[in-house]
Amino acid sequence: MNGQAYGVSVVRGLVLTGDELTFYGRIERAHDSSAFLDDQAYALTGVDPETFIVVRAKPGLRDDAGPWGDFMGLFGAGQDRDLCAYFTRLGPTWCD
Repeated sequence: MNGQAYGVSVVRGLVLTGDELTFYGRIERAHDSSAFLDDQAYALTGVDPETFIVVRAKPGLRDDAGPWGDFMGLFGAGQDRDLCAYFTRLGPTWCD
């Protein structure tokens, strides 16, 4: 995305209502986009999009720990602590 590399992650504890999403761009290249509903990526209000963006997950994805949720997280370089407020549980290890 815009020349930036991101790592894909399941983000079960992430809670989004939709109001905090802003279209950020289209995913240009992905090693495996099979879990993505489409190629649109969204930034979260107050969170640096170079550190974290989301894409919509295909409905019904799950593993042994349960459903994945509506979004997949894409973690870029660095850490933005403003992201921590969006997690109700299972936040990044660097969140307090």
